[in-house]
Amino acid sequence: MPLVSLIERAWRLPLGQKPVGLPKWLDPSDTKYNISINAKAPANFTAAPINNAQAQDILSAMIQALLIDRYKMATHYEDRPMDAYTLVAAKSRMTKADPSNRTGCTRQTPGAADVAAGGRGGSFQIRLVCKNMTMTQWAEQIPAYTTDIVYPVTDGTGLEGAWDFTLTYSPLANLRLPGRGAAPNPDGAPADPDGAVSFIDAIEKQMGLKMEKRQRLEPVLVIDHLEETPTEN
Repeated sequence: MPLVSLIERAWRLPLGQKPVGLPKWLDPSDTKYNISINAKAPANFTAAPINNAQAQDILSAMIQALLIDRYKMATHYEDRPMDAYTLVAAKSRMTKADPSNRTGCTRQTPGAADVAAGGRGGSFQIRLVCKNMTMTQWAEQIPAYTTDIVYPVTDGTGLEGAWDFTLTYSPLANLRLPGRGAAPNPDGAPADPDGAVSFIDAIEKQMGLKMEKRQRLEPVLVIDHLEETPTEN
């Protein structure tokens, strides 16, 4: 695992979020710093009844301790201005929810018509059916459904109450895959001749909302010090 990836794993950074202050010698794309670890967990790691989330927290803490010990690593968190999304109202295409329905979103397998509509990207489509969701709840959940959004989303729609809506999108719509011609248009939107819709585009086209990038303060991991050569075993 590259050292940068190990740092991201240890501090549980969201996918796509990089630490700030990486030393110049540490090029994230340079594989010469790939490292492997053989380590023994404390005896109580498996002795105590823990769930997977607790196990991941313990593992992260162990890797942090290792990096701090061997690389003399020092870090801190600070708020910095970052590009983050705000969900805003446009022309809503959602349906008022039945309050008796359970709140939440479920993934469904798209039908043949959905696949055909998505062209070659259709086989990778996801249909998300959401019931009885407030816009605050939806904004909080958005980063869980796409890797294109790193920071939490703020609800700026002003829409009250709960809503029902369905999104059909391709998680590969913004990727430059061979033969899919994803060169961006002048306005920055991907030019996808296959017609696959990205998650963010689906929110606008199918929900009647918009995702606007705005600068706001977000906590970021800052590396203050990192030795190039780790101490010996």
